[in-house]
Amino acid sequence: MDTICIKLKREKVPNIDLLAEVPSYLSDTSQHSFENGMVVAGKLGNLKVIVNERQIKIENSLCKWYLNDNLKVMARSDIKQAFEKMSDLLHLRIFDNQTLSRAIEKYLCHSCLCYAVYFLKNLCSSCCYFG
Repeated sequence: MDTICIKLKREKVPNIDLLAEVPSYLSDTSQHSFENGMVVAGKLGNLKVIVNERQIKIENSLCKWYLNDNLKVMARSDIKQAFEKMSDLLHLRIFDNQTLSRAIEKYLCHSCLCYAVYFLKNLCSSCCYFG
């Protein structure tokens, strides 16, 4: 796992004022005003965090952020611990009771490996095999 793009909707964290609380945990923040409201962008390490009144968006290399090296392989336990650390630092529960918003095939088919010419690919209902 490397690049992530997480969108946490306001409904998932109903007791938190995202714009009032989350930016205080970020570095290098900047505020931008648009017709539909205020947006605050900032950093959590190398992760880019964008907050508005409706959602928080977190993106960049999870491996680089957690292991300080995006060439290392993250075990399942590393990924879980990375999200727990992120939750602690942002004072939010990032992945409690979260579900995928699309079918798993949509995520797997957009993986960079799916475009690799020299790999044999077999997509089943819940996974994608490369050989």
